[in-house]
Amino acid sequence: MTSAVCAKCLELVSDTATVCRNCGAPQVSQRVSVAKKNRRWIWVSLGCFVGFVIFAIVTAPPVQDRASEQPSPPTLERSEQEVRAIGSIARVVVRSGVVVVAVDEAAYKRFATLAYANDTLGIADLVLQGQAFTVSSGTRVKVIDRGFERREVRIIEGESFGRSGWVTHTLVSE
Repeated sequence: MTSAVCAKCLELVSDTATVCRNCGAPQVSQRVSVAKKNRRWIWVSLGCFVGFVIFAIVTAPPVQDRASEQPSPPTLERSEQEVRAIGSIARVVVRSGVVVVAVDEAAYKRFATLAYANDTLGIADLVLQGQAFTVSSGTRVKVIDRGFERREVRIIEGESFGRSGWVTHTLVSE
């Protein structure tokens, strides 16, 4: 048998008693049936779930119809695309005044690694070994091939006239 506390005199009384045997105060049953407790938790859980669903619907970004999407415009302006296209005449330009041109793709990869590491001695060694050569900034070139983020150019003016090699695509401009 379990016991409860009388609300008036604070004595222990049976939980089935209707009145306190000490003070005679009526006792309210403090037991809540297990079914009622379970029902309460079900309603609370259901309310939380519905609230979450409503919140998710209200805050979700609008769904776009994929069929109505327009293709994204190209990142380069048309004139720049034409300048960097195979067969176009352009210039190689840098702020430092000297453009390093790698003689082949393997030398270009080595040059790119050295440039990323800011290894000027390594780049100078590449030029001394004949794997790269230099031209003045602003030298006119003809684009003769394309690679990922690089262009093969033929020098069409200056001391290196007729030589070809690879440069970073961002150096090729009007």
